[in-house]
Amino acid sequence: MDKVERVKAWEALIAHPLIRKDIATLTSVRRILDNSEIAGIISKTDLQITVQKLAEKGVRCRTCQSGNPSYKYLDEILDDLEHGASKFGNPYAKVIADIKKGGSFTEGAMWIADGVRKYPNEFPAGTTLFEEVIEGGVRRVDVRVGDKFYEFKSNATPPLYGFDVEQFVKDMDLSEVTDLNQIKWWFDGKKVASLPKQQFLDQLQNATIDQATINKLVKSGPKTKQALLDLIDDNFNTIFSTK
Repeated sequence: MDKVERVKAWEALIAHPLIRKDIATLTSVRRILDNSEIAGIISKTDLQITVQKLAEKGVRCRTCQSGNPSYKYLDEILDDLEHGASKFGNPYAKVIADIKKGGSFTEGAMWIADGVRKYPNEFPAGTTLFEEVIEGGVRRVDVRVGDKFYEFKSNATPPLYGFDVEQFVKDMDLSEVTDLNQIKWWFDGKKVASLPKQQFLDQLQNATIDQATINKLVKSGPKTKQALLDLIDDNFNTIFSTK
């Protein structure tokens, strides 16, 4: 990185005296600023807000003395964002918008950015959409690829780690979902070692599920709620996984 490039990156981090001394972060910032193809997705202002929100979450630079060690380094997260904006283009702007909101939105966007980069074959350019609102606003899907619907869970709080039974029932209710394998719930493996399968199933046992949803998902045999729960049990590791 030459002097001009270093100054440009340094100026973008002017509000963060400690971070702007970190060469790895400066390098990542410079790559984003120099990539004219993503300027409409991550502007300099977007980048400055993003760094601020990540710092507020406790994301640390490599030379920073404090921060949350459970998160990736700041330069790694910025590289994830640069990669996503370059690969996915305008649809990825919704990830940037969420990361700028702070709090749980930033946390969730960090996990999405990490996941779609780590598993590139699952998320091809051109057919991957982010934060799509469907069914007349009934459901907001984190990531959609064709007829598959991904929910990225970054909650590390036991016992359910962010599992929301009403949200899952809404996924099953989606008119485009005709097979349980279209639903993918990914939990952050850095935070969750294993999923409490029986507790998930117990939550579903007490949930209200429309008969029409049962009818479309249970392909053979009795069209009962128990048959659907048995099907979810059999396909649990396909639907729910840690990554």
